[in-house]
Amino acid sequence: MRYIVTDDFVAAHGWTADKTAKALMEPLARIGVMVERARGFGHGGFQSHGLAAEVFRMKNAEVIRIVRQVLDGRPPAGPID
Repeated sequence: MRYIVTDDFVAAHGWTADKTAKALMEPLARIGVMVERARGFGHGGFQSHGLAAEVFRMKNAEVIRIVRQVLDGRPPAGPID
């Protein structure tokens, strides 16, 4: 499982893509998601090939929650349930 941060993240959220990738590495690693920084535009976000649709939706919701927390300046302090 991976979360890809691309250059268009800046336009969407106001953070540089490099800063975003660095800030997300630890919180997403806690739930088994690797962060990758990719140059270019599009094809970013959560990716996990081979997961069942329902499992993907649940994991994606968890990833989105963590990303929002980090971008709001409140990264998860401890283990994520």
